[in-house]
Parts: sequence; structure tokens; C-alpha cells
Amino acid sequence: MADFCINERKLAFQLRKFIDRNWESMLDEVAALVAIPSYAEPDKAAPGAPFGPGPARALDYVLKLAYKFGMEPHNCNGYIGYADLYGAQAEDSFHTKEVGIIAHLDVVPAGSGWDFPPYEMTRKEGYLVGRGVADDKGPLVMALFAMKFWREFTPTLPFRTRFIFGCDEETKMRDVDYYRKRFSDPLFLFTPDAAFPVAYGEAGILSASFALPAQTGSVVQSIEAGVASNAVPASACARVLDLGQEFEAAEGISVTRDGGCFLIQAQGKSAHASQPEQGVNALGILVRYLLDNEVGSKAESAFFELIEKLTESTDGAAVGIAASDESFGSLVSSATLLRKEDNALKAYVDVRYPSSTNAEAISKTFEALAEKFGAHFTLEQNKNPYRIDPDSPYVKALNDAYKKAAELEDTPKPFTIKGGTYARKFPRAVSFGAEVEGEALPEWAGTMHGANEAISEESLKRAFKAYVYGLCNLGSVV
Repeated sequence: MADFCINERKLAFQLRKFIDRNWESMLDEVAALVAIPSYAEPDKAAPGAPFGPGPARALDYVLKLAYKFGMEPHNCNGYIGYADLYGAQAEDSFHTKEVGIIAHLDVVPAGSGWDFPPYEMTRKEGYLVGRGVADDKGPLVMALFAMKFWREFTPTLPFRTRFIFGCDEETKMRDVDYYRKRFSDPLFLFTPDAAFPVAYGEAGILSASFALPAQTGSVVQSIEAGVASNAVPASACARVLDLGQEFEAAEGISVTRDGGCFLIQAQGKSAHASQPEQGVNALGILVRYLLDNEVGSKAESAFFELIEKLTESTDGAAVGIAASDESFGSLVSSATLLRKEDNALKAYVDVRYPSSTNAEAISKTFEALAEKFGAHFTLEQNKNPYRIDPDSPYVKALNDAYKKAAELEDTPKPFTIKGGTYARKFPRAVSFGAEVEGEALPEWAGTMHGANEAISEESLKRAFKAYVYGLCNLGSVV
């Protein structure tokens, strides 16, 4: 264990001075990253940009910023990057001890329903709005400035701090797989990509699809919902041939004529798939309307009934996969995408599950459900539940750091989440901020993965202080 002593009064004073001096510059860097639409575009992959041009541009920008801050940056062929801040050599270690921070530069696509420009940071009433301000560009910038603070502060941290910048978190996390094949794991790592105080565990994440083979002669010319497999769709639409049937607008449904077709559009509210209860699933609204109006062939109607079942509840009860346990709480489930290609239909479902069930049991239930409705089930991806000991010194160090940053009297309690972060890809890692569970947003503001994604400036200031204190506290436990 390191012997690392800091004058707390001096640290608190320097923190206040740093924020006063740098805050506008910190927000300028958030704005610069938000302005880069860094969602995955696999069809535009190229050497040095394996996930498309957006993530590559964002990675290039942040590595140049890290270099400007006096760190040693490295670009790993566009898959991932990192920047090192060297501290004092640990006396009891042959090699420099390393603590890691990892955040992601990629975002989910903007989607519909925005009242603000999604790729332009807007400041309103003490909040920042724009795609990535909360997930994960705002927190990333706060953590990077925390490293800048420690570069300027004396004494030096007793370890090397490595900031890892990911480019594929929102899809398959292939960036981390690439990294871990080439570099050793840090002694401990945190990611600023969830909520405070400390998330020491993450529920299992299962992504699956249901497909209906190509149908000929369908009146449904096209149908589409959702922008990402891990977000509740805010909108859904279908183009239906005009065969003399009349369609009327309904709650959440608008109908317009489009040539020889009706354009039927459903409007809901997007949310992160880990918190589907915060959204309104537009896909469910659309398929219920199509069923009520007897749109589609017998096979298509059966498929729409299947999707209706998948959107009927967010706890999986409607499809027989409900489960819960003490560590992770209740399972959540949401249908997130629907596409029609070459006359075939394909829908995706996102499930966040506790340790009292598993991917095999969920898949078995889904296979039976698919067979009942004439569809084909495929397990697309599975990530098992992950947790570390909530009583570990690492968790305690960060928990205490947040308590100090938030100026709390009572010690907060670490928790588990249903979101999926980079933490689950490492043996000793947690997520640490930047939001606070249960903290309300204004009515006009949105959540992660939703329209009008927002975070308060005070939340980011608190996060910056927590990351500074967190690195300080880790200096006594690694």
C-alpha cells in the first residue's frame, strides 16, 4: 500500500482555483467533442478508422488535447487510444504501478425528437444539451482535466495514470478487446460513464433478434423503428399501400398520404435500454395500431403480435422472462429496432438481467415464443453479470472521494447498475459518475441515448472534483 500524504486544505483550495480559472475552457472542449458526430458507421470503415470517420476524428482530437496537457498520447490504429501521465515510481514495484481511466468517444445516433441541435452544445439554465454531454464526452473531459490538475499539482501521484479513450463502446466494445490483447491491465480502473457514488456491478446484457422470412405481396411497403439496439425508439413509421382503407390519427399516431401509400408514424419517447421505464416505446404504439387496423398478412400480423408482446411490459413479465435478485434488482427488457429489408422483417430486443437467471434460460423462452408466432430467434450477443467486492479498498477510496466532492455528511452506498460500461471488460474496475441516480432533469431536458440529452454544469463540476479526489485516494491503496 502506498504512503501518499496530501495537505487536504491545500488540495481543496487549488481545486477551487483550478475550476475558476479553467471552467469555460473545460466546456469549450466538451463543445468541440459534441460537434463531432462520432457514431459508428461500419460502411465507412477505413485503415485508421475501423468504426467510421466520426470516432476516428474524435480520437484524434482528444489525443492532441492530451498532448497539449503534457501527457504522452498513443493512437492504436484508430481502434482505441491512450495517454499516460507519469507519476512517482512506486518503491515496492519493479515496474511503474498503473491506475486506469477509460471513457468512450463514440455516441449513439441522434435520432428524432430533438428541440436543440444534437451536434452543437447548447447551454440553457445551467445545463448542457447535445449528444454526448452526459454519455460520455462531458464526463471524459472532466476526467481528462482531473489528470491535467494532477500534472500541475505537487506532490505527484505515486503511480502512472493511463487514460484510455474508446471508440466502440456503444456497439460491441471491440476496441477494448483490441487493447487487452496488446497491453496489460491496470491495477485498477474506473470509467466515468454511469452514476455516482460507485457502481461496483453491472447486470447481464442480452441482445437478440426475431426474424420473419420474406413475404410477397405485402401491403406494408416499408417499416422502421429505432436508431440503436440499446435505446428505446422514440419514433417508428410504416408505409402502407392505399387499397381504399381509411386510417385515422390516434394517440401517438399521425397519418399522411404519400403517393399511393399511407405514411403511418408513431411518436414515443426515447430512453436508454437499461431504463426503458423512462421512455415510451414508439414501436409498440405502431404495431398495436397496425394490428387494430388489420394491416398485414397473416404471417406479418403474427409477427406484429410478437413485437406487441415484447413491448407490453418493461420487466419481461409479458414474455415470461421476469426475474430479480438482491444484487441487481429486476430484469428489464425492451424492443429497440425493427427493419424491413428484401421483404423480410427483423426486430431486436435488449434485455438487462440479474444473476438469478441467465442467457440460456432467456434464449429458451424466446425460442419458444418465436416458434409460437412463426418467427426465427437468434441470440446476437450476451454479456454475463459482473461485480467486484463492494467492500474492496478501491471502491471505498472512490466512494469517499465522491462524498468529499459532493460535500455529503452521510457516507453514500455503492450500488449496481443495469447499464453496460467498459468496467465489465476488466478484472478490477468500476463505473464512477458522472450523473447521480434520482437527480431530476428539467422537463425540456433528456437522458442518455434520448433526444435533448442533457447534464447540469454543477454535475460536471462535482464530477471533476470527484475524479481529482478519486485519484488522490487511490494513491493510498494501490
